[in-house]
Amino acid sequence: MDEISRLGAGQFYAASEGTPFVKLRAPMCLSHHPRAALTTEEVIERANGSRPHKNDED
Repeated sequence: MDEISRLGAGQFYAASEGTPFVKLRAPMCLSHHPRAALTTEEVIERANGSRPHKNDED
């Protein structure tokens, strides 16, 4: 799963108990994908419960 950071909108890895991860495509997914990946600092801010980053407004 080295490519996990490069998955496009609607692409996911999923697995159930006892099965390997498989790559899925769900074109009608409701997940949000900002235009640019978050920086390390932005990830830490979100993990600490800080305010959302400006990319969320895209």
